[in-house]
Amino acid sequence: MTGFYKFSLRICDSLAFRLRRRIRRAALRDTPAGIPGFDASETYELLRLLEAAPPHVIYDLGANRGRWTLLAKSLFPGAEVHGFEPLPEHGDRFIENTAGLDGVKLHRIALGEAAAELEMDITSFSDSASLLAPTDASAKTYGVRPGRKIPVPVVRLDDWTEAHGLPEPDLLKLDLQGYELQALRGAPRCLQHARAALLELSFQEFYAGQPTPGRVITHLEQAGFRLAAISPDIPAGKLLEQIDVLFLRTP
Repeated sequence: MTGFYKFSLRICDSLAFRLRRRIRRAALRDTPAGIPGFDASETYELLRLLEAAPPHVIYDLGANRGRWTLLAKSLFPGAEVHGFEPLPEHGDRFIENTAGLDGVKLHRIALGEAAAELEMDITSFSDSASLLAPTDASAKTYGVRPGRKIPVPVVRLDDWTEAHGLPEPDLLKLDLQGYELQALRGAPRCLQHARAALLELSFQEFYAGQPTPGRVITHLEQAGFRLAAISPDIPAGKLLEQIDVLFLRTP
C-alpha cells in the first residue's frame, strides 16, 4: 500500500505540474515571456498575487539571461525593471533578450553586504554560478560541480541605488544561489521601501555557508515582511529541497 501511495502521489504531482505549465504557457503566449524554449514561469502564480497593486519599480537580483525579467514585464508591462547580473555572458544575453522592452536596465554587478571584489564560481551549469562554492549535495541533486572562477565586483544594493539615482523598488526578486541573505543585509533602505520580496529558499546546503531558510525568514520578518505565499510546484510527500516564496510587507 505504501508503494502504491507513493506512486500515486508522483503521478498526481506530474499531472498537476504539466497542467500548470500548459496554463502558464497559454496565458503568456502573446507576451514577452512567450518565447519558445525560454520558460521562466515558475513564479507566475506568485507574481499574479501582486496584480491588485502592481509594482512600479522592480529589482531583478540575479537577472541571468533575462528570463524572469521577461515574465515580470509580461505581467506588469508598465513597470521599470532593473536587472543585476555580474557574469558577462549572461549579461550580454540579458540585453539581447530584453532589447525590445521599454524601462529595462542592466547593472553588471554582484550584490552583498559589503563592497568587495570576490571570486564567483562558474559551475558546470553556469545558471548555478555563485559567490559560494557548490557542495556535494548540489552535485548529487542537480549535477552542479565547481568550475572556473572569475573576479566580480560586489556592492551593497543601497550604495549602488544611491550612487546612481535609481528609484526605490516596490518588488525585490532574488535568485543568488545561496547569497540572498548577504544581499538583503546590504539593502536595508531598499527593503524599507519595498512592498514585496520574491526569492528561493533552500532546505539543503547546496552551497557552502548557505543560510538556512529560518535565518532568511527571520531577517525579512525583522524588516517588516511576512511569508505570504509559496509556489504551487511543491511535490507532495517528499523532503523539501528548494521552493519559491513571496513575502509581503506587514500592514
